[in-house]
Amino acid sequence: MFTTFHKTDAEIETQIREELRWDCRTENHIIRVSVADGVVTLSGTVNAYAIKCAAEEAAHRIAGVQGLTNEIVVKIPYLEFKADIEIASAAAQIFEWNTLIPHERISALLNNGWVTLVGTVDCWTHREEAQRAVSVLAGVRGVTNNIRVNAAQIEAGRVCKAIEATLDRHSPQEIAQRFGLKQIHIEMEDGTVRLSGEVPNWGERCMTVTAAGYAPGVRAIVDDLKVVVNA
Repeated sequence: MFTTFHKTDAEIETQIREELRWDCRTENHIIRVSVADGVVTLSGTVNAYAIKCAAEEAAHRIAGVQGLTNEIVVKIPYLEFKADIEIASAAAQIFEWNTLIPHERISALLNNGWVTLVGTVDCWTHREEAQRAVSVLAGVRGVTNNIRVNAAQIEAGRVCKAIEATLDRHSPQEIAQRFGLKQIHIEMEDGTVRLSGEVPNWGERCMTVTAAGYAPGVRAIVDDLKVVVNA
């Protein structure tokens, strides 16, 4: 179900605050919310990077959000501090136990709690799975994903058609027509997929990007999709 009426910034802000209180991952944290023309800014201090990510996810679930800046600061409490070597060891172990991650081909480099992922994988989903895995580790302050995707070269037209077929199964073009939005357009060059067009909410935007990442031959994704809320 999609919201077709326009929300005011005040309504969006109120609903995000309610969502943050409802989500058990963020309910006990003081997170400031401001909204201007549908663009949300989150700020405050939390004790784990996973909570910062959860707050962003909660805000994106609210209809009417057209963009988001996450300025939340992660400050690890003294008693929960983890040395870089501990986090690196935990990352290596979680990679090894996760069957969706080619653990022998990626590494986590640490600098004062900040994780930089490096290595080479065969598909976009391996890259994303690795980032999700380290994001929830204790002691992590942030993540930079420098994993390269060395996907097999596939003719661009075939990949675009495969992505279009996947999106059609999820009915985004039907949604675009229903809301009077510009249809999603897909281009690919040298393994980089560029998505453009309009979607009615952030959930559809995430779904579209995720669907594109499943396609063989995708090495990178440029997300030029726009969230458009019709009045």
